[in-house]
Amino acid sequence: YAKGYAPTANGNYQSKEAQELYSELTKKYAGDLNNNNTWRKLRNEMKRAGVRKSVEAIEVPDDAYTDGAITLESIRQMEKLSKMKKPFFIAIGFHKPHLPFVAPKKYWDLYDREEIGLAAYQKKAEGAPSYAYHKFPELKNYSDIPPNLTPEGRVKEDKQKELVHGYYAAVSYIDAQVGKVLDYLEASGLKANTSIVLVGDHGWHLGDHGLWNKHSNYEQATRTPLMIYTPDNSMPRQISSPVELIDIFPSLCDLSGLKIPNSLQGMSLFKVMKGDIDEIKKVALSQSPRNGNRMGYAVRRDRYRYIMWYFGDYTDRENFDDSRILAEELYDYAADPLEKVSLQDQQEYDQIKDKLKQQLISVVW
Repeated sequence: YAKGYAPTANGNYQSKEAQELYSELTKKYAGDLNNNNTWRKLRNEMKRAGVRKSVEAIEVPDDAYTDGAITLESIRQMEKLSKMKKPFFIAIGFHKPHLPFVAPKKYWDLYDREEIGLAAYQKKAEGAPSYAYHKFPELKNYSDIPPNLTPEGRVKEDKQKELVHGYYAAVSYIDAQVGKVLDYLEASGLKANTSIVLVGDHGWHLGDHGLWNKHSNYEQATRTPLMIYTPDNSMPRQISSPVELIDIFPSLCDLSGLKIPNSLQGMSLFKVMKGDIDEIKKVALSQSPRNGNRMGYAVRRDRYRYIMWYFGDYTDRENFDDSRILAEELYDYAADPLEKVSLQDQQEYDQIKDKLKQQLISVVW
C-alpha cells in the first residue's frame, strides 16, 4: 500500500472515520482478521456505526486501495519471474467493480452524475416466477442503503445514480490498473511472447428488473467481458460464438503449446479465434440457486435465453426428471432486449423453447 495507508476493512475504506473505527475494532478482535467469523463481526460493527458504506470517493493515490497495491505487487512479481528466464503464468485478480464502490476521487470526476441514466426497465418480467428474483441482500449489508430504500423496497433514484456513478468510477479505476500492467509488459519486452486474457467473473445488475448485485440467470448477471491477446496479434476479430469461463483454461493450454488435460469440460477457443470455425458450442450455461432446493439453469445462444427452474436434488446428474421442472422462462433478445416478457407459453416459440430445453438437458444431465 502507498506510504501512510494501510489495509482498512479488507482494503475497502480509507476515510478517516473508517480508519479510526477499524483500528479500535482490531484491538477488540484479536487474531486473524481475515477469518470469516471475525470478518463478519468487524463488518457488522462498522455497519452499525454507519461507516460501512456502499461508496467512497476521496482523494487518495491508486495504491491506497487494494487494487492499486495489487497492480504494483503484480509488476514486482513479473519482474522477479522474468529474471528466472523460464516461462511463467500469473493471474492478477482485481476486486473492483465489486461492492463497495470505492475508487480515488479522480475516477469519480470522470463522470457527471446528472448525466448518468438509470436502468430503463426496473420491473419483473411478465410471465417469470417470483423466485427468479431476489431482494439484493448483499447491497443491503451497507449502512447507507436501508435509509435509501422506498417503502416498496426499491433503491431511491438519487441513490441509484450514486451507485451507478460509483460502478463507473470503479470500472475506470480498474481500467487504469490494467493499463499499468500492459505498460509494464510493453516496456519490459515481455509482451512479445505473452498471451493476455482479460476476463470478468460475472455481470452485475444496476437496477434493471429492480435488481442489484448478481445471483440471477438474466443477461446483466451472466454476461461477462472476455478479451484475448496473442503475441503474433494476427487474429483481431470479434467472436459471436457462445463461450464459457471454463473455456479459458484449455485455451491457455493451446496458446502456450501445452497438452490440454482430458478431464476438462471446457473447450479451447483457438480455432474460433483463428477463424477456422464460427462457433465451438451451441449454448453457454449458467445457473443460480434459490432457497436451497430450487436451481435455475439457463442456456444462452445468439438470440435467445431459456431458463429451467428445477426442484430437488440438482446434484444428481444421471437422472433427469421432467416432473421436477417448476417453471420455465424464454427471452428473445432481438425483439425484447430488456427481458420484459417471458415467452415460454407463446405457441410460436414452442420449437425454439424445446430445442433450447434439449440443449440444456444435454449439457447438465
